[in-house]
Amino acid sequence: MTDGPRTRPGDAASARSLPSQPSATRTQSLDRENVVRWAMLALVGAWAGYFLFTGMPQFTLHVFPRTIVLHALVGGAALVYVAYLAGARRLPGGTPLDLGVIAMVAAYAIGSYASINWRVSVEATLQFSIGLVAFYVLSGLPFLSALQLRRAFALAGSAVALYALWVVGNDYADYLRLVNSVDGISASNIFPATVPRVHDVSDHTNVLAMIIVLVFPFLALSVYRPSGVIERVAAIAGSVVCGWALFLTLSRGGWIGAGIGIVFTIAGIWLTLRIDAREREGRPATWETFVPSGFSPTALAAVGGAVALVAFGTVAFLAKSSTRPGWLFRGSLSARQDAWHVGRQIFGDHLLTGAGPNTFGLLYPSYTKHAGEFVVQTQHAHNGFLQVADDMGIVGVLALIGLAASVAFVLWRTWRDGSIEQRLLAVACAGALIGFSAHNQLDAGNIWKATPIALGFVGAIIARNYLESRSAGSAAPAAMARIPEPARRYAPVALRGLLLLLLAVPLVGWYRFDRAHYDYWQGTEKLNKDEPGAIEHLQAAVNADSSMMVYQLQLGIAQATQFDRGGRTEDVLLDRAIVHLERAAALDTRSDLAHANLARVYQLAGRDDDAAHQAQITRLST
Repeated sequence: MTDGPRTRPGDAASARSLPSQPSATRTQSLDRENVVRWAMLALVGAWAGYFLFTGMPQFTLHVFPRTIVLHALVGGAALVYVAYLAGARRLPGGTPLDLGVIAMVAAYAIGSYASINWRVSVEATLQFSIGLVAFYVLSGLPFLSALQLRRAFALAGSAVALYALWVVGNDYADYLRLVNSVDGISASNIFPATVPRVHDVSDHTNVLAMIIVLVFPFLALSVYRPSGVIERVAAIAGSVVCGWALFLTLSRGGWIGAGIGIVFTIAGIWLTLRIDAREREGRPATWETFVPSGFSPTALAAVGGAVALVAFGTVAFLAKSSTRPGWLFRGSLSARQDAWHVGRQIFGDHLLTGAGPNTFGLLYPSYTKHAGEFVVQTQHAHNGFLQVADDMGIVGVLALIGLAASVAFVLWRTWRDGSIEQRLLAVACAGALIGFSAHNQLDAGNIWKATPIALGFVGAIIARNYLESRSAGSAAPAAMARIPEPARRYAPVALRGLLLLLLAVPLVGWYRFDRAHYDYWQGTEKLNKDEPGAIEHLQAAVNADSSMMVYQLQLGIAQATQFDRGGRTEDVLLDRAIVHLERAAALDTRSDLAHANLARVYQLAGRDDDAAHQAQITRLST
């Protein structure tokens, strides 16, 4: 027990006197600074909002233009940040989170190197780097604070949820117009037969649910302890919008994750306030700190058991009911169970370094009897942690544990040493990550672009909150004193210098890939429109990036098509088509499209036995 109230460095900050200066000058300076801060808040919110709102470029009709926009936004932010670092003579990072980030980067690099298809894995690794750039840009740019980032993230998440409701509202309006034109609107048909589901918002409906799960704890913090009435009203409105949007995603994993995250956050806020009050009074934390007076452990266990009984009993009753709601009991569990089973097999077969990032969809058909039935639903393991194990093996699992440990350490240090507001924000960050982790027991956010941006945003809030709590005067951990002086001085500089180099990796990689992608896009467009120059552009794409299977495949198809349309007289075109389609099949031996097209060109060349063999190993007909 201390002799008096505990004083935190952050709580005393307001007592420090400002330098003496004329009040008018000081007011103008503060006004300009506020304008800049609000402008930065709007800028980072809009920048992150693009990634949260829009879908994956790979799923659009014209992939290349959308890909270039995404790369330009990420690369532009990285270049602005590097220019700031150069002007300020600083290095990125500076928190224990850097160690966890380096561990994950190393795991992705090793997994890509040992991948069954390194080209696919490198693409996935570069996509993961979006979160890396977001984390360091948001945590390092000037005129931003943890509070501003928290508000920007809450506003961006609420805006995405509001847009989701707009999409569903338009669907409902279309339904009403259809019903009115057919039967007329009445009490019996005013509601659709099934609950409408959000679509075409963010990367995927379940990804939208992940974003909302991450946002909810910050909204709960603003509702529970706002800075003013306006913030509380806005947070309540955001919570209502996010709640409806989350329900309309019909993501049961999202519902579970949001519930866990919100309950943890509210309980953590309540406990933190009680502990902080006792510390200020110089009293130690006791059982009464954690539960209301007169509430015994037995009573707490009884209440928890009763709540669980009611919840699981209701679900069990609905499951056996002949009118069980389809929005709650959808037929997606079988696909998930199959994905989990295959995921465990892939991990067992690629134990140390994994099969490679984003290769689950390539391997799945060869591991399951249900490939034709679940092939659309099983492009990933439907469990974020199992997905890491499949992608990067034990190396990835250990790196993820290291990242989690660094996050837990930073949150604990902030909670222990920060001001009351910093402690509460640390609780909300922990609630967001715990809810996200719970959701990822049933889904996998690893292969999308919006989830690394959202996680990078939360990570930036954690890092800034930690640095702000440290800058208030907290002492360094006692363990640091046992580290030799040269290591304490030079190791952090070397680590942060490595981070600076890593920020350039995605820009170099995208430049290397996008040049070939441009020619592929032009060649495909010309081939579809039957315009001249298709083969020349596709050949340029292959020359620039011969390891990309789809470039080889499309070039072979274009050459075979021109041979067929030209009267089947240019044998050189057919020979070249065979070469490129054979190369495509060799690059991805599991591709049915490569084998099917190769069978066709063998048939055109009169090689019937080879054509029959390729057709036999093709699963498209099954």
